[in-house]
Amino acid sequence: MSYLSLQNISKRFGETVATDDISISLDRERIMAVLGPSGCGKSTLLRITAGLEIPDAGRVFLDGADITPLSPRERNVAMVFQDFALYPHMTVERNLTFGLTTRGMPRREAKNRAREAAKLLAIDDLLNRKPGRLSGGQQQRVALGRAIVKDPAIFLMDEPLSNIDAQLRGRMRAEIAGLMRKVGGTLLYVTHDQVEAMTLADTLAVMDEGKLLQAAPPREVYDRPADLSVARFVGTPSMNIIEPKEDLYRSLAGRLSEKAASPEGAILGFRPEALAVEVPDGESSVALEGRVVFVEEMGHENHLTIEVDGSRLVIREERLIPNPGETVTVYFDTDRMHRFHAETGKRHD
Repeated sequence: MSYLSLQNISKRFGETVATDDISISLDRERIMAVLGPSGCGKSTLLRITAGLEIPDAGRVFLDGADITPLSPRERNVAMVFQDFALYPHMTVERNLTFGLTTRGMPRREAKNRAREAAKLLAIDDLLNRKPGRLSGGQQQRVALGRAIVKDPAIFLMDEPLSNIDAQLRGRMRAEIAGLMRKVGGTLLYVTHDQVEAMTLADTLAVMDEGKLLQAAPPREVYDRPADLSVARFVGTPSMNIIEPKEDLYRSLAGRLSEKAASPEGAILGFRPEALAVEVPDGESSVALEGRVVFVEEMGHENHLTIEVDGSRLVIREERLIPNPGETVTVYFDTDRMHRFHAETGKRHD
């Protein structure tokens, strides 16, 4: 049995459906990232796991036990919030020990735990400082330390890096993943940031409008999105979607093999790296002429917006940088083409 199991979780706030019959599971010492746009229900799912919200239907199991009726305190979970929620008038050490001593742990034992966690997080030289004298990254480490000292059954993190600058976020992602390995932690991590989700998670769960759309390893979600919503949301730049009503669709359909075009009328999708403006290797490409509209030079790669038969496509290129207004040949790698049902949006295998 999975370590954490959410079974048929539903929650409404008035007329708004926050979570709609969601079932999902997480093994011990693994990381699951719940990814989705604002308002999709991911934070509600986390709060239900923590016991901060009560589901209208469904059960929460942790290590085989039904914890649905238990209070947050009885669940032995540790939650790290977006705003860190540190006590500004307390030192770092007191922030780390406060939750332990209020639960009756002897002060000496609480201090020892705090110092061990501080050493693990490289903040042991900051124990006598107050949060106001710490950088954003240091405050984040204190928030993580406060979770670690509890020795929780599971870690829950709700957008914990959203208030940190972009450069530091990259380092903190690596630190969180490494920290979970060191302490043998199980982590349910909520984010709207695709990079965080893709790089941190063993399992990526994609939500939208209260529904769970797909839960799989990040690579599988990217390579084989379950439906159009996942295809559009996961990936930067997002997948190029070509619908049957477009002139480009008809141009492609006339050149694709019968196998590649089936089933008839399916919506087509191409990741930006499945398109090229240089002659690609292999013989699985379809070529059409297009006009360069915009070029984004990213340093390590370039994103080209090209209009083909009235449709705009984004192409990822590493070397070639054409000029806006230039006519180029666009190659479509049909081996990497995705197909989705025109009515349901579900993936066609």
